[in-house]
Parts: sequence; C-alpha cells; structure tokens
Amino acid sequence: TGTIDADESQDYVITFDSESLPPNVRFEGDILFKHNADDGEFVVEVTLDVSGGLREINIVLNEGWNQVSINVLPENHDVPAILAPLVDEDMIILAKDGQGRFYLPEAGFCNIPNWNVVEGYQISVAENCELTVAGNIVPFDTPIDLSEGWNLSAYLPVVPVDAIAALSGIRDQLIIAKDGLGQFYVTEFGFSNMGNLVELQGYQYKVSEDVQLIYQIGENDEGVLALPQEPEHFRMNPGNSGKTAASIENMSVLILGEPLLSGFEVAAISESGQL
Repeated sequence: TGTIDADESQDYVITFDSESLPPNVRFEGDILFKHNADDGEFVVEVTLDVSGGLREINIVLNEGWNQVSINVLPENHDVPAILAPLVDEDMIILAKDGQGRFYLPEAGFCNIPNWNVVEGYQISVAENCELTVAGNIVPFDTPIDLSEGWNLSAYLPVVPVDAIAALSGIRDQLIIAKDGLGQFYVTEFGFSNMGNLVELQGYQYKVSEDVQLIYQIGENDEGVLALPQEPEHFRMNPGNSGKTAASIENMSVLILGEPLLSGFEVAAISESGQL
C-alpha cells in the first residue's frame, strides 16, 4: 500500500521465492493493482518458470532441412552423441553449424567442435522424426555474442516472444533477422512477418557490428508493418529451397508501395521450374 502524488511515479520490485516449488514447471498468474485514479485498477500478467534439475525437450524435424536450437545444457556436448538416436535410425543426412562446419554420419566425419547452446544448427533428415535432448535449463537471458555479418543463433526463452520485442536490445545493430522459412524482420523499414520467436528453433541474424544479444521479454513496439491474415493478391508457400545435402537456402522479399500488395503478383521459381 502507499500513496503516489499526481504526475509522479514509483518503482516497485517484486521478488518471487521458488525455493519450495517443483523444478521445470511454469506458473502463471496476475498481479492486481487497485487505486483511485481512472478505471480504479489494472492487471499485470506474471509468468514464473522454475528452472533447476533436468528438462527434456523434443525437437520436431521435418523431412529435408530444419533450422534448430536447444535451450538445455546436455551432459555430453559432442554433436555425434547428441544426434546418435537419429543416426541409429538412419535419419540424419547432414548437420551444419553457422560457420559451415558439418557432421556427415555416412562418412563418419564431424568437424563441429561441440554443440554450442547459444548457436543454431541446420539439420537435414530423411523423413519426419523427433530428437530428444535432456539437460539443465539455460537461462533465457544468457548473452549471445554476434559477429559482424551473418550469425546462426539459438532462441533461449521457453516462452514465445514477438521478434520485434525479443530483439529490441540490438535494434541499432540488427540489419535483418530470418527464420528457417525465410520470414524476416527488417529494422530499416520496421517490417516483420516473423511473428513470435519460439524455442527449439534457430534464427539467422545479420548485424552491422559485433554485438551481444540478450533476448528481451517485453511488450511489442508499435508502427510495425504487417501482412494481411488472408492476402488476396499473392500466394506464399513458405519452405526451404535448399535441395542438396550441402546447402540450405531461403528467399526473403519485401515490397513497398501504395497501396501495399495490390495489383501485382510475386512468384519464386526453382531451377526445376517448380513454383
């Protein structure tokens, strides 16, 4: 309880004690503030993720290329060891990190030093499958070092967060962010069709200089361009265009005009002539 005079503000720090709470459980609730100003009350939504102990994650992999990450710290960081269950089932074709180093089970070759939990990875599989990884939870605010140019990074929070908000800490250095489907966020135009960043996915970030990324959990910014939910003037079939075991590619197109997306059509054609 307390009093705040008109045109003044007061900061409050609320601490949650999770000592007696079970690990790897998410608690959700509301904090209700009642007052004698306009409306009389307001609500702050609260989510508490209790870490500690082991958490088991299941990464869903679709046939072909996938861009993934993990947010747990496995006991064994060896890439062949982590992917062993899929290798035993003859699922893995190729796994790559953001620097082009790769693991080719067929040849028994791997030059990826270890699985780095702050990095993303590209994995090509023969058919739909799942990869299970167990380990200690990695704090969502673990700093991620990004180098000038392109980076393939992990998404650490367990909760989905809009790309604009999650990456707001590096807005001045971020040029473009992309997911595995080619959806993207361009800071110069304030445009994003990425929606939420979600756990177990890897993301590509191009930055203008070396910078440290710490994912932000906050409200989305205003003034962001958005695609219509059911566009009438174009068709978009998101998906990776990489067809070989040696590469993964996607395409991003942003069209600005008045009115936006009206009166013309955009199509992407592969070398084989497929739309």
